[in-house]
Amino acid sequence: MPTTLTVRELPEALHARLQARAEAHQRSLDREVVALLEQALRDDESRQRAIARIDALRTAGPRIDDDPDMLVNRLRAGRP
Repeated sequence: MPTTLTVRELPEALHARLQARAEAHQRSLDREVVALLEQALRDDESRQRAIARIDALRTAGPRIDDDPDMLVNRLRAGRP
């Protein structure tokens, strides 16, 4: 169920940039703000997953006999 969010003291310059962006994407200002928030949260979740993968790789560490190409392939496959 949709809810309402009120933003107070929004700088005029930021409002103008949001409005221009909304017009460029043929969206209402509300829809543009929602799209930007959704994208920011997706980016943050992706970043957190990448950090977790890097941490797992650091913990496991490469083995002496690991081939660099094999390490890249394992990383791309999502395996530490």
